Amino acid sequence: MFQQVVAVILVFGPIGEMPEIPKVLREAFLSREKQSTCVLRYILSMENDAHKIKWEQRWEERWSGHNVLSVNHGSRDGIVSIRNGSQPGIGSGLACAPRWFLTRDREADNWMWSQDEDTAGVSKSRLNSRLDGRIVGLLPAWLPDSTPSRALEFLHEKVSPGSKWQVNDSDARITVTCIIPKGDSVIEPEKWEWHLDKERGNSIVLATWETVPESGTALPAARVETTYSQVDGRWWPQFSKTDTGGMRFTVETESVSFDRQDHAKKIGLESFGWPPGVRIAAKPNMGWKQGEDRYWTGSEVVTEEVWKSVPRDESAFKAMLARAAGSGHYAYPAWWNENDGTFGVKNVSSSPSEWEAFVRRWCLFHSADEKQVQAAYAILKRSQSNAFDEIKKIKEPGRITFRPANPDGGDDRTKAMEAETIKQIERGSIKFIFEDMKKRLNGLLTGEQSHKADAKSKDR
Repeated sequence: MFQQVVAVILVFGPIGEMPEIPKVLREAFLSREKQSTCVLRYILSMENDAHKIKWEQRWEERWSGHNVLSVNHGSRDGIVSIRNGSQPGIGSGLACAPRWFLTRDREADNWMWSQDEDTAGVSKSRLNSRLDGRIVGLLPAWLPDSTPSRALEFLHEKVSPGSKWQVNDSDARITVTCIIPKGDSVIEPEKWEWHLDKERGNSIVLATWETVPESGTALPAARVETTYSQVDGRWWPQFSKTDTGGMRFTVETESVSFDRQDHAKKIGLESFGWPPGVRIAAKPNMGWKQGEDRYWTGSEVVTEEVWKSVPRDESAFKAMLARAAGSGHYAYPAWWNENDGTFGVKNVSSSPSEWEAFVRRWCLFHSADEKQVQAAYAILKRSQSNAFDEIKKIKEPGRITFRPANPDGGDDRTKAMEAETIKQIERGSIKFIFEDMKKRLNGLLTGEQSHKADAKSKDR
């Protein structure tokens, strides 16, 4: 069914003047900043098939006003550092330490810290290593460390004099289009377009960016598609996928909440939970004296001279350093040194749905090459298929005949005992398939890999 267009609004800027961004689009951006407090958890993934780059990060963000505290917890396997574009940085210090970032709006500074490290950093520069969750789905361009307000500033700078805005208002959607002419910063004319869903509070469900050369054939540059769910009276991105320059970024919201009583009403340096004694190293743009370090007292950052004159208890600071040393300075994820053969995956032997996590960690633990990884996932696929088939067979009516030792136990008790018996049989059958999968996986290892694995097991 065709949608009837009920309004078409053209917004042309006079020659030499900058055309205004349409109100409906500005409001769609700024609505993301209307909450007083927020706790957001999401998974950020990036994939580039051409260079075989793929990684994911689990983020947690807390906002209060315009201050944002972000924590990068790394991949599903607890690996934070990525080297050579896509390889996990396992084995190096702080490779698996959660990374903390604090952006303070009024002070216009950015703070960085690795979990339990004795030193934190501060700079006036933006943090290109983090994404502000509030801008997800607003622009097809990828803008790290950019608030919705800053994204509007970027868009305002992008739009040159002579650009043309058009707003089409239909039954279900509002479409906002901007044609940017060729100019100093635009090699070819560009077309930017946003689709706003009226049923979801004018949320941006699609944004595209195309170049329009003189030939007239539009060439896609980037696009972002976003689905939404309603939480605490607000429409918020549930899943967003950005395609740009052969790279794909996805953001999947795990949980989000707004303006709740248990949210922190203030986000600041105290949110790091630092013990007194953490050293602060600053970038030159902070205006501190060259080579000057400062220290956290537990309530404020002071110069070294003041720090040395302050009476202090260093027990909490020493305990933090001991935690870092006890974790191998976060060189490996927590599951790395578990010696039960599960790689930290709970109930893995009887849960085929968890076997993918086991195989993924098996590949990491043994530094499997590309050929071994492909073979390992082929074994996983066959094993899971066998396991699910076995579960289906066990649950077929009449497959298992149950005769209770006490027939007078009652129907309910008999049914409960029968269900438990089936579970035990199922666990036994699935465990057998799991152990066979482990045997097949270990058969992929080279002699050197097997020797290293044995040595690791002895060192645990």
